[in-house]
Amino acid sequence: MGRERCKQRYRWLRALCLQFVCVVLAFPVAFGVPARLQRPQSYFHSKVHKPRSIEALDFMERWFQGEEAEGGLQRLPPHVRQELRTFFNIAIKEAGNSANMTKSVEWYERMRAAKITPNARTFGKLIASAAKAGLVDEAASWLEAMADEGLEAGMVPYCSMITACAKAKDIPRAERWFQQALQSGLKPDLMMYGPIIDGWAALGDGDEAAKWLSQAEAEGIELNMILYNAVIKGYCRQGKLDAAKEWLQRAKASGNSPDLTSYNTIIIFFAEKGDENAAKEW
Repeated sequence: MGRERCKQRYRWLRALCLQFVCVVLAFPVAFGVPARLQRPQSYFHSKVHKPRSIEALDFMERWFQGEEAEGGLQRLPPHVRQELRTFFNIAIKEAGNSANMTKSVEWYERMRAAKITPNARTFGKLIASAAKAGLVDEAASWLEAMADEGLEAGMVPYCSMITACAKAKDIPRAERWFQQALQSGLKPDLMMYGPIIDGWAALGDGDEAAKWLSQAEAEGIELNMILYNAVIKGYCRQGKLDAAKEWLQRAKASGNSPDLTSYNTIIIFFAEKGDENAAKEW
């Protein structure tokens, strides 16, 4: 009897708990949830996961939409103002993605006016924004400002500088930034070598492109076919077909498989020379 009563009580308790859970889950649907607990997928909500401060997130949303004045920052507690740094960094990055450096700087100045201390990511995004806009000198000035703040530049800012210089076809300057990155203690990777190799190849200097690719090989960096294709392209533009063929074989020996770009580069070389038979053979 005692055991049967225990079972009945257990079933009754389980049913009661189930009803309670159903009421809790149904309440938001029936009556709605408070606005501060809702997470609309707006500008910053969609870009920040699990923010530590709903207050900071809500304020930034209102400010970004023009619904909040800058003076409202002073009403926020100091720890909330510092948490806003994440959202300022997002705004700087998004402006940079649109190649709008003026807007990136504007958000940085707002950040300073709010007495929010920028961090390494802040300057990294400013450098990337300037680099993407093709403003190499401005990107360099932000890297210097970063050092003035006592912040160490990591791999990303240096890669941004190297890429920007390479896109501007100033490969010697890209090389100087590469050396500066080494002097700062960074270990070079594919992202640092790639723009320099591709830059020399685009200028038709296969010898320089091959020199940098050989250096990357010596560093033990795992290379891809894209970089080998760049060297092949550089030699073809330089008119050195034998060297291009040699690097095609080196790509195979390294475990990379030549692709359509590899062969098209050589085919185009013969086509431009007017040698249709050789082009057909490839």
